[in-house]
Amino acid sequence: MFTLSNTVDLFLTHCKNEKNLSQLTIKAYSLDLAQFKNYAYASIDVGSIDKQLIRSFIENLIAQNLKASTMNRKIATLKTFFSYLECEEIVATNPFNKLRIRLRQPHFVPRVMNLHEVQLLMSVPRDTLNNSFFHFSQLEFRALPESPSDKLTLQNLLIIELLFSTGVRVSELCSIDIHDIDSISNTIVVRGKGSKERSVVITHNQVNQLIGIHIQARKTQPNDSDALFLNRQSRRIKPQSIRSMLSHYAMK
Repeated sequence: MFTLSNTVDLFLTHCKNEKNLSQLTIKAYSLDLAQFKNYAYASIDVGSIDKQLIRSFIENLIAQNLKASTMNRKIATLKTFFSYLECEEIVATNPFNKLRIRLRQPHFVPRVMNLHEVQLLMSVPRDTLNNSFFHFSQLEFRALPESPSDKLTLQNLLIIELLFSTGVRVSELCSIDIHDIDSISNTIVVRGKGSKERSVVITHNQVNQLIGIHIQARKTQPNDSDALFLNRQSRRIKPQSIRSMLSHYAMK
């Protein structure tokens, strides 16, 4: 007998080793399936899961007043999971076959920052650095930043500059390594969804110079990581840390 718990482990291993999905996707799958395991019981025979149980789980999601986008993602995770089980002949029947589920998702236009707001956001770290070792109006630096606070402020400014000048996702920015930077062609190798790589060109001289300064300062910081951006513990920075930093600057 294949239990729900065992087959979830098989599925996640398949996603990691065979499909080579990103860590973020695998983490989302893991969380969604953990919720389903808690509802349906991890020890249940996966072959006994039917349409009625799936409908009951969806009704439970609706009762939690979750966003339609969140519920649709959880349902999509289950569909992918049972498609895998059917393909591997672990289950004889896919409970999602001929099961119609429609959750309306409201359409909205995301709010974007205007130029003035972007300039205000960048002014906070820029003003700090102008008073220490860098003169932005002349695009020149007097010395490498030495204090941890200056190094962190320089990194924060570079993160903001790259987000707005390249349009990369926060998660993509976190995955950039030092060796992904080509200072000759002024390009960065970015890994997107599905581990697909693309080359992003940096056209702003100021951003290219900031990258060079940051890498030089980064090499003076003892660590074993290849990551371009580090957190306070000298480990690869996480998306939540960047979002918190942006929120902090936005409130100033």
